[in-house]
Amino acid sequence: MTVRTQTAQDKSDLVAKLGQGGTHTISNFDGSGNDLFSTVNQIDNTATQPYAAVDIYLAGCQPGTCAPSCNSCCSSADNSGGDSCVAGTQLVQL
Repeated sequence: MTVRTQTAQDKSDLVAKLGQGGTHTISNFDGSGNDLFSTVNQIDNTATQPYAAVDIYLAGCQPGTCAPSCNSCCSSADNSGGDSCVAGTQLVQL
C-alpha cells in the first residue's frame, strides 16, 4: 500500500510504503486531535485479481470496536442495523 499526501496545488508526497503487517500513522488527522491509522492485513499478488486487505481507522475506533465517537454503536440488543447502528458491531450500553 502506498500512502501519499497531497496539497491544493496537486503535488503529492510519498510518506509511506507498507507491506503486509505494516502500519502508518497520521497524527492529528485533519486537525481533529485524533490519529489516523492505516494497517495492511494481507496482500495477495497471486489471486486472479491481486488485492490488499487494509484497515483505515481513527484512534479508539479499531476494527471491531464500538464507541459513540466512531458512529458504530448499536443501542438495540440484536445489533440488527439501522441509521445509528452498523450491523455486526459490538453492543455498547449507552
